[in-house]
Amino acid sequence: MARSYVSNGMKKYFLLLILIGMFSSNSKGQSLYERFPNNPEQFSVLLFGYSGNLKIEQFGSASLYNAPINTNGQAVVCLVTAKHNLSNLQTGKMLDGLLVKISMPHGSKPKYLKIPLNHGFQKNYWESPSGLDLVAIPIPAGLIQGHESGTFAESQIVTPQNAVENDISAGLLVEMFCMQFEYEDPIDYAMPETIPTMRYGHLSRLGFYDLGNGNFNIRPHVIDLHSSPGNSGATVLVWVPKKDQITSNPMFLGIVQGFKDEEGSYVPYEAPVTNSIHQTSINLVSEQNGTTNQVAVALKTIANPNLTYIIPVHELVGLKDSKEFQIACAMSFGNQRTFEVFDCLPPAKK
Repeated sequence: MARSYVSNGMKKYFLLLILIGMFSSNSKGQSLYERFPNNPEQFSVLLFGYSGNLKIEQFGSASLYNAPINTNGQAVVCLVTAKHNLSNLQTGKMLDGLLVKISMPHGSKPKYLKIPLNHGFQKNYWESPSGLDLVAIPIPAGLIQGHESGTFAESQIVTPQNAVENDISAGLLVEMFCMQFEYEDPIDYAMPETIPTMRYGHLSRLGFYDLGNGNFNIRPHVIDLHSSPGNSGATVLVWVPKKDQITSNPMFLGIVQGFKDEEGSYVPYEAPVTNSIHQTSINLVSEQNGTTNQVAVALKTIANPNLTYIIPVHELVGLKDSKEFQIACAMSFGNQRTFEVFDCLPPAKK
């Protein structure tokens, strides 16, 4: 039987490794494996924009937020998303409404809610008063009865003031809860839950700049995280270390707006027109006389810098005091009959 000999120096070395391992495993600092909330489907919403009789023209992400209206725990359920999700990106025309999938408990039926939009003088949605790409749409609670309940407290929303107090700065871990449309399949539409796709990155630039005397310059936050079509309106959390630098608190940083093309990365390219067929050219055949013309094709790929703009949501704090929000609530609750509820994805009507 072979024996193993370990010197005193080696024993000290192994003991040091064990101690280091124990410290790392017990540490509750920022980690890619932290989760908040444990069930992110409780507030994530799949969003479709429609015109006419449910002609789908847009898709995106949203979340449910319970806007407190008093200190007794009463709140108004709101759909929070990017304002540009309310219009057709190609034409710029405002959509007639939204079709959203609200997450329901496992074992129940799916719930789709058709929300008509009123873009007139008295809107049924609140818009950011400062012009940020942010809206909140009040939803009659009776229409989504039994839905998975999950929301953020006002104290969890990142504001210019608490960003300074909590030393929120570049480098902190961020977490995106988005709907990735091309990865959705019939199972996703048929299941009761609305399960988001998770993406992770870091805060690259905080959008709040302290001008002094309680004044701040406000612009979108920037995170080093890839975004793509369908992510607009998705919830983004930032993990904020506590004073002890051991544990972190999740806070509502904002919602996804999108990314800016890296225009300087394009290299001009012109495909030559020749008598032979190439992958960079196409043949156009006249219907009148059959004449064939070959046309060069210039190829252009959108350059995504993997940096994403995040719209701050600090204006959701104290939403109940906004006159525009009160009007939106009155319009939504007073016209509840215009909403429709479905237990499956409804087909477009003719």
